[in-house]
Amino acid sequence: MGDLFETGRAVAQGRYRIEGLLGGGGMAQVYRAHDERLARTVALKAMRGDLPHDPGWAARFRREAQAMAALSHPNVVAVHDTGEEPGADGGPSVPYIVMELIPGRTLAEHLRERGPLPVAEALDLAAQMLAALAAAHARGLVHRDIKPANVLLAADGTAKVADFGIAATAEADGTALTRTGTAIGTPHYMSPEQVEGRRGVDGRSDLYSLGIVLFQMLAGQVPFDAASGYSIGYLHVHGEPPTLASVGIDVPAPVQGLLTTALAKRPEDRFPDAPTMRAAALTAARAHPPTEVVRISALGAVPTQSAPARALPRLPDGPPAVPAAARRPGGAPAGRSLRTALGGLPTPRRPSRKAVKFGLLLLSYLIGWLILTLAFGGGHPLRLNLTLALTGLVCVWFGGANRRRRMRGPVDFLYEVLTAAAWLFHLVAALIAGIMLLVKK
Repeated sequence: MGDLFETGRAVAQGRYRIEGLLGGGGMAQVYRAHDERLARTVALKAMRGDLPHDPGWAARFRREAQAMAALSHPNVVAVHDTGEEPGADGGPSVPYIVMELIPGRTLAEHLRERGPLPVAEALDLAAQMLAALAAAHARGLVHRDIKPANVLLAADGTAKVADFGIAATAEADGTALTRTGTAIGTPHYMSPEQVEGRRGVDGRSDLYSLGIVLFQMLAGQVPFDAASGYSIGYLHVHGEPPTLASVGIDVPAPVQGLLTTALAKRPEDRFPDAPTMRAAALTAARAHPPTEVVRISALGAVPTQSAPARALPRLPDGPPAVPAAARRPGGAPAGRSLRTALGGLPTPRRPSRKAVKFGLLLLSYLIGWLILTLAFGGGHPLRLNLTLALTGLVCVWFGGANRRRRMRGPVDFLYEVLTAAAWLFHLVAALIAGIMLLVKK
């Protein structure tokens, strides 16, 4: 069975001639083939021949073909044909899927070579993947295995989502390919509900996985990693995802907010659907300065020369910016108050802090002078009180000068000490005068 798709052999009754192996995974291998009937090069994905026979794997291939054939979207790999090749020596037939061949490489290969991507490029790729997911979710299909290896990058930078092999309908309680409670997906990219094997996983699970992919595109690493799949799953369910800043990546706040929402543990705390998350990604991209994006060469071997970032759809502009000249010192826009707008009366000005302190110091001086005068009839206590009053006036003046000159540090501290001392002297004088007045009586 392993020789069914060897190089040079024709399958599907001679229609597709195998030209070479492109790659493979745990269950399938992808070949480069030539469509003899339509004279075009295609990708032929076939189940591995060295695996034990399991009817469930054939069902998975049929399910993938049906799911991908139902989608017609520029960001989804197109399916041209499907079939089953008779097994060698009367063995079981091998299912295959014929798809469009994407000149380029996978996002996983791109990340291995490039490392962290510029913010503009990462958001552009995420927006394209979200467009594909929006189309899939609109037809009730949940991918459930979004990861860089399942995203193909064309020569012009177009991202195409592939491998709907474990896709399930959102309306279904589970999948016929696995038992209820069984986790399916790739551990590093699985949502918490997938890890726990919950029933009724919906499109928000794909949004979580895409958030993991976006984090990896920006940081060059996945947010959760451990020695075993079980440990990784535990982190998805219970661990808080790191911020990009914690791994040394500086991004605008909207980008981090996008990731925080996408990686929420509870589905109801994430974006409600793919179009909403895509709009947030486009908004974050518009707020980021243009970045040079390296495109993928047609041979998928080395990057080509730099090209400008992909143009993003224009979204409605936000509220107009307020000119700097129309702003108050605190940063708030200048304008009329509600009282002025409704009644035509200006808002009364609040007294300054300096004026309040000056008034209180003056009041304390008058009270102290009155008490000392009643107790002693003037004399030395009066001179003391006048000295304290002058000290208070000096403190008030010094505070005003301090604010006018924008002084800070030790000068502020000295002003506060002098002000407190003046108040303390007034209080002591008043207490002494009151006690002596009582003694005199």
